[in-house]
Amino acid sequence: IGPYRLLRTLGKGAEGVVKLANNVETGEKKAVKIIRRGNVASMSRVDREVEAMVMLNHPAVVSVNEVLETESSIFLVMEYCAGGHIEDYISPTRPMSEAAARFYFSQLLDGMLYCHQQCVCHRDLRIENLMLDNRGNLKITDFGHAGIFQQGWDVFQTMLVGSISHLAPEQVTGTVYSGEKIDMWSVGIILYIMVTGCAPF
Repeated sequence: IGPYRLLRTLGKGAEGVVKLANNVETGEKKAVKIIRRGNVASMSRVDREVEAMVMLNHPAVVSVNEVLETESSIFLVMEYCAGGHIEDYISPTRPMSEAAARFYFSQLLDGMLYCHQQCVCHRDLRIENLMLDNRGNLKITDFGHAGIFQQGWDVFQTMLVGSISHLAPEQVTGTVYSGEKIDMWSVGIILYIMVTGCAPF
């Protein structure tokens, strides 16, 4: 697609696949998320994901370099996080040291506070959506359930999104919720996982 040669698969999700790609003109490695065009509901979610990621520019948020389209697919060309998933470095028998958890938690907080300042809430923030670049810095990824709100009006209806282990109480009970607040709940869950190696619930 374009100047990119698609290589191995990096991950798969409900709406698409992420592949490692090589820019044949520059030699740069990129991650390309391939999203198949589907029904109106799923395309609306894709549009929000693209809009959110294009408007965000922060060291702790994975960057989108360009968006390519064909009749059947949308290609999000993103920076390649060579360090892999942060969860691969954590287990119940091998949690993070306090120093490492403090380092990554600080980067996560900086990234999420920036997103909220830009009126973007993630709504699916979990340990699986955190990656590391080739310098070992944290990157927030996968804005497929992102919500874009107006300043001072951060209220979402009872649409259940996100991972069950990271859901805030108001999502579980089916009440309206603040996207910013459920993100902060998930940030707390992630910190717990970092220092203990397992989820609290």
